[in-house]
Amino acid sequence: MDAHARASIDLQGTQLRYAEIEHYGAGRYHLLRLGTCDFDFDVAQAILETGAPAHLRALTDALREVFAGSQASQLRVVLHPPYSHTFFSSTPSRWSVGERRQWFRQELAWLHDAEQDLHLTAEPLHTERPERVAEPVTWHHILAIPQATHDRVLALLRGFTQAQQHLSVSMQGVAATVRQLEAHAPTLEARAQAPYALALGWYPTHLEYTLCHGDRWVFSHHSAAGPPANSFFYAVTLLQHLRLPPQAVGRVFLYGEGASLQDFALGEGIFGVRPERLDPIAALDLEREALDPSFDTSPFAPCIGVALG
Repeated sequence: MDAHARASIDLQGTQLRYAEIEHYGAGRYHLLRLGTCDFDFDVAQAILETGAPAHLRALTDALREVFAGSQASQLRVVLHPPYSHTFFSSTPSRWSVGERRQWFRQELAWLHDAEQDLHLTAEPLHTERPERVAEPVTWHHILAIPQATHDRVLALLRGFTQAQQHLSVSMQGVAATVRQLEAHAPTLEARAQAPYALALGWYPTHLEYTLCHGDRWVFSHHSAAGPPANSFFYAVTLLQHLRLPPQAVGRVFLYGEGASLQDFALGEGIFGVRPERLDPIAALDLEREALDPSFDTSPFAPCIGVALG
């Protein structure tokens, strides 16, 4: 059986979360390591903005320790908003890689009016043929970060691992987790009236939104920080933008930091379904009982998700 491992780290606040997942068989995943490192400084800021030598050394030492003996072929880094520009774009499927990249850079300039040098990553999602369109189009998720930031992250990682490095936005990991859970949920036919799954991420610094349809990552967005109730206002606005009613959402997942399910009770009245914690452990070959019952795994959804692929 062909097996390989992917590792991941999630930079948020004063914590660095990490995971390593072994892939084997078809859609089978085994948890190799999972944990958190706490620091007395903002981890993302240290890596992505200030680059303070003492902080970078502390991070490198911690990463070297937690991934000692790792055989991972890839190390994926989770970036949360607002440290990256992220958007979705469709182009004719027949376009070459060069034509697409030129178009994505043009769209990036329209959306963000960025003058700084940006590193751009475009990941293909799915191909479709919309109504009244002559040819198929391919949807991509675009991630752009300052080139200097990208180079600083890779330089930090090269200090302790030879694994291939890859940067991802947090909502990408959440989408991978949701898609894996939905693969084991009732079929879309059984939820014909409500085939979408919505994941809401609440952080003291910002709010995240991710919408999936079966195995398709449809859309993601983020907004400024606010009370949990605000997340539903923005979520409904997002659905209206996509011309979808709230009733099209069959599952509402919650993840992030510092908010309880009770804080999101309003969601049941809006979507007609009770919000539930986004538990990434359910996507792995690991019994939930193997973990401490008090351990909230939902903050690990982005980290585990990007390691799933």
